[in-house]
Amino acid sequence: MDVKEEIACHCESDGMLILIVVLALSLVAGILLALIGAYVVILAIVFFDLIMVKFLLDYSTRPLQFFGLLGLAGTGAGFVIGAFLVAQKLLFNIDVIAAHGPLLLLATVLFLSGIQFISMGLLGEISSRTYYESQNKPIYALREVKSHRKEDPAEARSSGSPER
Repeated sequence: MDVKEEIACHCESDGMLILIVVLALSLVAGILLALIGAYVVILAIVFFDLIMVKFLLDYSTRPLQFFGLLGLAGTGAGFVIGAFLVAQKLLFNIDVIAAHGPLLLLATVLFLSGIQFISMGLLGEISSRTYYESQNKPIYALREVKSHRKEDPAEARSSGSPER
């Protein structure tokens, strides 16, 4: 074999070896990323499940408080941004669409999504009350009933034990 042929053969085998090593490393990296990605997805699912349980425990009987707060914040922020843009237009005669186009879009989206959140809270409130009334279940459980009536001390002694 000539020296040139031996070098060419050696380079071809090294190229093949390098190709095999790169493919093996990419396969290992892909498997690791898939496993890490699977763990990230599982952690995200568990996190969102915990958020859902928290939501169901705290806001299942009062969805208007949850969605209403988000809606009020979104509508308020959209209104404030919109008022700023209207003031810019009226006071300084600025072309609002050209100068603040994305801000105008943000104000519109915030305002409309806030109204939708408030509507969602109202619908949730109606459906939860309908559910509890149809099942003849109380919406709220009372731990203790306290009376704010002032009783006559003579009445309390005659009954034996004072009511609270």
